[in-house]
Amino acid sequence: MDFSRLIPLVAVSWLVVLSGCDLLMFDEAEDDQLDVVDEHEQLWQDQGITDYRVTYGQQIGGGVEIDTFHVFVSEQTVDSVETSASRDELIVDTVDSFFEHIRGRIGDDNVLNLSINFQDDIGYPTTFEALLDEGADERIETFEIVEDESEGE
Repeated sequence: MDFSRLIPLVAVSWLVVLSGCDLLMFDEAEDDQLDVVDEHEQLWQDQGITDYRVTYGQQIGGGVEIDTFHVFVSEQTVDSVETSASRDELIVDTVDSFFEHIRGRIGDDNVLNLSINFQDDIGYPTTFEALLDEGADERIETFEIVEDESEGE
């Protein structure tokens, strides 16, 4: 096994633990993992945020390149995406799709290790890492969510 792939995961996990975000690790039972995801998704939905801009950074595979995506959401639907990468490479777009992606990876036989962090007050995923057995590891980090309060005016 190539342990060098685990070094970034350990480093990020320690940073998140120290930052005070809720942390979900792969060694929890699948039902427990899903319960944690459900709790945070409910917290996110309770905020009633339907119009927002979210900035994601994502990395696929073992490369060092991190693609940044600015996703503009209106009424829970993607309005536009700004990125220098191809939009087809975007793993998630809305926060809701981020939760769906996480659920899809929990219990996935191709996942060797999974680490998910959530924002404490609002509930959205802040960091997601999946080490996959085929080497197409995924890392998604939410850099910023800004609510668009002009929609209702």
